[in-house]
Amino acid sequence: MGQGWRRVSEAVRQKVGMNGADKAFKATENSRNEAMFREATTFAHHLRVMERDLRSMSKQVDGQFNSLKDILLSPLPRAWDMGANGPVPLELQPQAIGQNVNIDKILQSADEMKKRLEAEVIQPVKEWMVAYRTIQDRMKQLESVSLSESEF
Repeated sequence: MGQGWRRVSEAVRQKVGMNGADKAFKATENSRNEAMFREATTFAHHLRVMERDLRSMSKQVDGQFNSLKDILLSPLPRAWDMGANGPVPLELQPQAIGQNVNIDKILQSADEMKKRLEAEVIQPVKEWMVAYRTIQDRMKQLESVSLSESEF
C-alpha cells in the first residue's frame, strides 16, 4: 500500500488509541524542528545577501586597486615657466606620486585579501548553505509523511 494509506491508517490508530503493544505511545510534535528551521531560513537569507555583497566587494577590489596602481604610477603635474622658446617645465623629470611605494606589494595584498575572503568567509558560508539545503530537503520529507493536527 502507498504512503497515503499509511498516513490514514496511522491517523486512525492515533485517534482510536490503537497503538498496538505500546500503550504509552504518544505522537511527537514537530513544532521544535519547525521553529529551528524558521530561524535557520532567516539566517540563510542573511548569508545569501552577505555572500552576494562579499563577491561584489571582491570584484570592486580589483578595480579599485588597479585605479590605485594607475594613480601611484602617474606623474605629478609640474609647474611650467615661459622660456625663450616657449613653456619649459621647472623640473626636468616628472616624479611619480607613488615613487617610494611598493606597488607590487599592494597588489599582492589585494590578491591575498581576496583569497582569504574566499577561504575563510565565503567557503564556510557555502558549506553552511549546503547543510541548510540538506535540512530543507529533510524538512520537506518530514512534512510529507507527518500527520497534520486535523488528522489527529
